Parts: sequence; structure tokens; C-alpha cells
Amino acid sequence: MTEDQIPGTGSDEVERHDYAALVDSLADTLDVRGGLAEAVDVAHYTTMSSHIASLLNLEAGLQSALAAAPTHPSPPRRRTPVATTRNLDTADTVNKWLGPVLESDGEPAVTTHVDHGAFTRRWADAIVGTRIVVNSTLEFRGAVHQNLYLDEGGREVHAVITVDAEGDLAVTANAPSPEAAEVLILDCSSSMGFPPEKIVKAKQAAGVAIDELRDGVWFALVAGSFGARMLWPAQPKLVRADAQTRGEAKEALRRLSADGGTTIGAWLRLAGQLFREHQGAIRHAILLTDGRNQHESPDELAAVLRDCEELFTCDCRGVGTDWSVAELRTISSALHGTVDLVVDPAGLAEDFRATMANSMRKAVGDVRLRLWTPVGATVRLVKQTAPTLVDLSVHRIDSGPQTGDYPTGSWGTESRDYHLCVELEPGEVGEEKLACRATFVHTGADGTEQPLRQTFSHAEPDGISNEFTSGRIRALWTDDLAWVTTINDRVAVVTGRAELAKAVKDGLAAHHGGYPDLAVDCLSRARTLAEQVHDDNLLARLDQIYDPDTGTFRLNRMSAVRDMSLDIESTKTPLLGRG
Repeated sequence: MTEDQIPGTGSDEVERHDYAALVDSLADTLDVRGGLAEAVDVAHYTTMSSHIASLLNLEAGLQSALAAAPTHPSPPRRRTPVATTRNLDTADTVNKWLGPVLESDGEPAVTTHVDHGAFTRRWADAIVGTRIVVNSTLEFRGAVHQNLYLDEGGREVHAVITVDAEGDLAVTANAPSPEAAEVLILDCSSSMGFPPEKIVKAKQAAGVAIDELRDGVWFALVAGSFGARMLWPAQPKLVRADAQTRGEAKEALRRLSADGGTTIGAWLRLAGQLFREHQGAIRHAILLTDGRNQHESPDELAAVLRDCEELFTCDCRGVGTDWSVAELRTISSALHGTVDLVVDPAGLAEDFRATMANSMRKAVGDVRLRLWTPVGATVRLVKQTAPTLVDLSVHRIDSGPQTGDYPTGSWGTESRDYHLCVELEPGEVGEEKLACRATFVHTGADGTEQPLRQTFSHAEPDGISNEFTSGRIRALWTDDLAWVTTINDRVAVVTGRAELAKAVKDGLAAHHGGYPDLAVDCLSRARTLAEQVHDDNLLARLDQIYDPDTGTFRLNRMSAVRDMSLDIESTKTPLLGRG
């Protein structure tokens, strides 16, 4: 269906693809062609859209949509070879736009009257008793921002790629959602029993997370202490979620008690074994602990992380203040997840609910950022810079003679930013070279690469914007000092944020190491950078230990909670502006 076939395209009321996509997908999958035909009057697309939007959210929206619909009966619908509506101008539109879609038994379905109440009720009749699943086919839309100009002999080019993954709604009847697998890993070491509220709230939070699982998701519960064991089911396998299995899993939670030590690597290893049988699913774990990995060496944990890196993503949560931010960050970075602090055990339930709900919105797993470079060029840096700072450089996987892949985990409808640095052989003044091409690739259930829809926009120095199917990073050598010293504003921001995170890290390390003067110098530098890059959240954290009267930091105000919160927040960064 082309753009000129969509009535109202270009107006403020009708977006480019809304109705074409809705009619094509919905009419093809549900027998509601008569209902669609009763809403083809182009003057009422807003009403039609609102009805559809309400009906897509069945649990909350169906009854309200029906209640709001007019109650007068619909006139009889008839099928004729030619659309015959009371509005003759609309008849041409009906035939041109909806005719091919609404055709049934060789004849287009048409109506002599538009009745929005009947339209809604026909949708309801078709939908009630049918499980409607909204699947999302993601499209990656990127924008390349870079320092294009290098001075004579210059070798390094820096670029920022902002990426927005957006989903097109595809509604299908009785169709499966994306295959997904979840493992909840719960610390049940002795310390979780002191105070007793910790283990009680942890079990309640796990129950809340289980309730967020949609039907059909594979899941299991792992209890971790000295080693790991299956909490539910008893056998080392995943089970599909339904009303019965959710109930069984929550019953098993009630029997969980706190005892033993902490070996996080063993917990992750068992999770990895469970996920190996579900390579085609979007695989995700939530790990909760309240302590340090005391009964394993760093090398043992590192070996497990290498084995699990491509198996699943993991969001790590620490409750209380006796765990190590550095340890959980190491895990979350290797497994493409997040790390956060839950000070009060009472906050675990909401955190688990939100984390699991976010996982249920993921649409595609095993996505990699692939970078191609020409002969003689080397990728020096790949960092995710928002919504969290993660160095991806160490996770490179060579995928071809001149390509390398950087795992980014699972994606839903979301946005992320990346900072790239490429070193290449210098060119002559006036010469331009392609330094790098960036694309996103996805590994399917059968191990083969699956196509992902993607476009990248590039702003030229003259203001013209071009679009390509890959992100293209270029280098142009010049002897014009004004051009060389012009820094792209987005590149400047991500560079400043990286310096900010390092300043906080160095300040905390100096504080822990007993070097208060160095700690104050680093944190003062961090505060200045936070103001420059407009990181208000981190600035507020720093100001908790800052004395404006003396213009310095009071390290005696640094509680364990403030220390850990500052560490975690230093790697949480706002997205760059779009456009």
C-alpha cells in the first residue's frame, strides 16, 4: 500500500502508516471485515483509531470501549461489486484504499451507513474468546553524529550513534508472543535471614515477578547459597508459565529459608544450564543478593561469566549495603543487564515487578552491533553511553575478516546511545575515507543471522541529511584549523560524561583507600563536569556530601548508602537529544 492510497496523509490528524498497518494486519488475521467496512468514512478516523486502541488492551480497555459506544442498532450490511455509500466521494476512497483488503468471496464488503457503535461491537464479537497478542517487529533508526574533520596526519575519528528501536504493531489471533525464558536467582545465604525481613520480602518480590510472567514463558527459580539448587521445579529444567505453574512456584517460595554462604558463580552456572535448552528464546535472569561473593575466587566467577556471556542477560539487584557494587557491575556488564541498589527490603517487590515487566516487553534477543572497518583501520573504542555506561570493547567477537560484533543483549521499544572511536591510516589533505560501517544483526533460533530493519541518518556539514541502511563514519582531512577544532556537541557530551564517571570512580577509590585529599580533588572535578554536561541527578547525589559554604566536600557525610548510590548513579546517563 503506497502513501498516496492512505486518506489524509500529510495532515496533522493521520500519521503515515497508522491505518494502512492496522487494516492490513487486523483484517488479514481476524474475521472483522464487516466491522472495518462500517468505519471507512474518512471523517471519523480519529474515532476508529481510539476504538482500536482501546480494544488492543483487552483486560482494561474492552469494556470501556463497549460502554462508550452508541447503542442504536446497525443497519444491515450488504456486499456488492461496487461500494455504494451515502457519501459518493467516500465511495471512491473505499474502493481505492480498503477494497483489496476487505475483499471476501470475490466481492468487497461495503456498507450504506457508518455506525461507530456497531463497528466497536463487531470488533468485540470477533475478539471476545480469542487471545489477542500484540507482537512487535522492531525497526532500528539510528543517527550518526561525528567529528568529521581531521588535521594533517590525524588518525582517530570519534562518532556517536543514537539508536531508537521502534515497534510496528502486528495483531494476531491465537498467535504466540516472542518465545521467552526467565530464571529468578535468589540469594538464600545465612545473611538473608538477618534481619528476617530480608528473606520474607525477597520471597514476596519473587512472587510479584512470577505474576508478571505472561502465559507460555519458560521459567524456573534457583536458590543460591553454597552452590545452587533448583527451588522450583525440582528437576533442572524450565517450565511454561500458566495459572497452575505460577501457583506451584509461589508455593515453593514459601518453603525457602536462609542458610549457607555465597557462591554467585555457581548460581549463574546453573542458570546457564537451564537456558542452554532454549536458545531460540529471549533469555533473561534476575539475580538478588545481599552480600559479597565470599566463597569463590574472582577467577572462578570470571570463568563462569565467559561461559554465560552469550547465553542470557541478567539484571542484578543488591539489597542492603553489605554487597559489592563492583562485583555486581562486573556481572551485569558481562551479561548485558543492569545493577541497582534496593536499600529497604520493602522496595524489592516494586523493583522486581518493574524489572520483569520490562523483560516481558522485549521483542528480539541476541542483537549485536556489527562494525566493518577497511583494511588498515582499527576499532579502538565501543561504549554504550546511555541509558547506562558500558564498555563493549572487551566483548568484541570477530565475525569476518574486517568485521567485529559487539553483543548488546535483548531489545524492546527503547533507545540507546553509543560512542565509537576508529583509528585509520591518515589521508592526504582534502581526501575523504570511510572509517567504519555500523549495522545491527540478530541471531535467530536456528543460529543463522536474521535481518533487522534499520536506517541511519547522517547530517552533512551543509545541513543536508541523508539516510542509509548502515551507519557510516567518515574521516576528511583538512588544513583548516577552524574545521579541525570544531567538536560535535553530542561527541563532546559523551566524552564529558565518560570523564565524569571516571572522576567519581577515582574519588570513591581514593576515599576507600584512605587518601582524603585526592578524594576531594576527584569529587570536585566530578561536580564541575556534572554541571557542564547537565547531569542533574548525579549532581544532586554529589551535593549530599558537598558543603557550599566552604566550597569543598565533607567526606564524613559519606554513608554506605550514599557511597553505593553515587557509584551506581555515576554510570546511569540520560539519553542524548534527538533531532
